Amino acid sequence: MKQSKVIGLTGGIASGKSTVSNYLKSKSIPIVDADIVSREVVMPGSKGLQAIVDTFGKDILEENHLNRKALRELVFNDEEKRLKLNRILHPIIHDEIQKQIQALKDNNEPIIIFDAPLLLENNLKYMVDELWLVSTSVEKQIARLIKRDNMTLETAESIISKQMPLIEKERLSDVILDNNSTVEALLKQVDERLKNHL
Repeated sequence: MKQSKVIGLTGGIASGKSTVSNYLKSKSIPIVDADIVSREVVMPGSKGLQAIVDTFGKDILEENHLNRKALRELVFNDEEKRLKLNRILHPIIHDEIQKQIQALKDNNEPIIIFDAPLLLENNLKYMVDELWLVSTSVEKQIARLIKRDNMTLETAESIISKQMPLIEKERLSDVILDNNSTVEALLKQVDERLKNHL
């Protein structure tokens, strides 16, 4: 029996990672999405939400749901609280990601995509067999952000400057999907790569 291959998919803001992720989804390739998992683990009734309430109090709740805005404001300028939150959530998120990946392996899926924007920042490379990075120039990132989110140049530059540079991520990746041209050119690279695995 062929072993499942776990491919990590990452990128920076406005690099085109979601485009690649949606394309892989359209090909019925199973995806474990870190952003979705991080929302699931704080649903009403979850141990993640209970742990946050136990630590930060009921003010971060709105009708039994996590009020993300209130929580963000609470930890935004308080490094100690932010670290406390990460210490609560990261292990729960990791466990859930590993559980979902294992379930797909047990199902003998040939390829499993682990989609995580902060895969490298959170030191999760150990969870994947191969790391794919969707990369583009900083100029393209800025232009896409301004167009997509109706942002000012200053805001776009500020957001990008706070992220790990894509050039740095390239050094740590096994496959670089270049998104400096068209969407078609990007997806063609994905198809080429998939040929090696399917």
